[in-house]
Amino acid sequence: MFWKLLGLLSLVLVPQLGHAQDSANRKSEYREFAAANPGDAAAGKIVFEDATKAACAKCHSIDGSRRGVGPDLGSIGNKFERPGLIQSILDPSSSIAIGYGITIVVTESGQAYQGVLQRVTDEFLELKDKDSKTVRIEAGPSKNSAKVPHHLCPSGSKR
Repeated sequence: MFWKLLGLLSLVLVPQLGHAQDSANRKSEYREFAAANPGDAAAGKIVFEDATKAACAKCHSIDGSRRGVGPDLGSIGNKFERPGLIQSILDPSSSIAIGYGITIVVTESGQAYQGVLQRVTDEFLELKDKDSKTVRIEAGPSKNSAKVPHHLCPSGSKR
């Protein structure tokens, strides 16, 4: 079901989402359209994998490998009903799986890092950044960190 919905929404979303002029009304129209029409799984898979469109595969896997910074979506259609899937596609930050929120760390020197927290020890902490690369930050004085209720999905993605 996930592929079908992504394929269906790609017909209207890819050319328009990710731009400042997008409005709540437009997303509401997309939501209604997706709820009322069948999807196209083949088109959804293309959008998922195409880095110039939604770029979902940059962070998510569908085969259980969990190779990216985002959760595996292979069984997402079994976990959520159609309205929840539509909402997650249109607004990925509306519901973030536990353990996948962004942590921002600012070092004493002012260097900022953001990513999904992977590991914390007395000597360092590790984040996985938007490119799924591990960033190790050595422990030191006056480091600040904060969790943010967003995901690392590229803001310019044409979802």
